[in-house]
Order: sequence, then structure tokens, then C-alpha cells
Amino acid sequence: MNTLLKVTPEQVESLIGTPERAVDLVRDLLWAEAVRQGVNPLRISVSDKIYSKDGGVDGTTIEISPKKEGLLFQGVTYYQIKWGKTFDPRKGTKVRKELLTKNNNLRAKLKALAKKKGTYVLVWFGGSFVGNENETCIEIIKNIFNKGYSKVKVFVIDPIFRTLIL
Repeated sequence: MNTLLKVTPEQVESLIGTPERAVDLVRDLLWAEAVRQGVNPLRISVSDKIYSKDGGVDGTTIEISPKKEGLLFQGVTYYQIKWGKTFDPRKGTKVRKELLTKNNNLRAKLKALAKKKGTYVLVWFGGSFVGNENETCIEIIKNIFNKGYSKVKVFVIDPIFRTLIL
């Protein structure tokens, strides 16, 4: 039996239902967090064009100063929202494909983020991390950015982890 303290990835996925709803959820959470922290929600943008090539960026915050970091981070933040079982951030090949061009260069938008010493947040609706998998995924992403851009902060959020700390 599942209780409030034990939520399965399947339960979260069934509640959200579609990639579009996942993006809507992230947008709504970011806007709600902005209002709660006194940040202008107009400084937050999350695209609803989820099937277009976005260069690894689905949402951005522009030069904000939240009172406390959690879902929002100081300065500039780029959010990548991934849905479904085909993308697994625990697999370095999937992450590299998302962040790098075919020539193994950092995608242009991500390079711009790195030059601003911003924050990259991957929100993953496709499973949940077990043990230290979250840290492993963060290290995979940091290693990609560290090839010339070591000042980028990296966070990875899975819905189960986030459910338990919200």
C-alpha cells in the first residue's frame, strides 16, 4: 500500500498525464514560487512549444534575487523539462545528446548561460532517483559544463524528490 510518504513514479506520471501538463506544472510552480518570494513572475518564462528544437532550454529566469533558493535561483537560470521513459538522465549518453551539438560543443543557449555563470536545472518526469543517482546525474552534467565553464551551478529534480521536499 502506498501512503502519502511513498509516492511511485507511476502515480506522479498518471497525475500529470502528458508532456504538456508537465510543462504547465513547472511553469505554475515557478510562478507560484516567484510570488511567494516577492520575485516578479514576468522575469520567468516557460515555453509551451515543447516539440520544437529549443537548444536545451524550456524555461528561463532573468536576473532574479529570490529570498531563498529552491526552485528559483539567484541570477539567470535555464530549465530543461524532460518527460517520459525515453530520456534517462542517469545515462550519460542521453545527457550529452541533450547538452551538446553533434560536434560535441556545448549548445549555443547553454554556452550563453555558462558565460553568465548561471544555473542549469533539469526537471525529469520519467522516473525517480534511488540512492545517490541524483548526485551522479549532477556530476555527469557538471563534467560537460566543466570543459571551459566550471562556474555553472547544476540541479536535477525528479518529481518524487521534489514532492517530498515541497
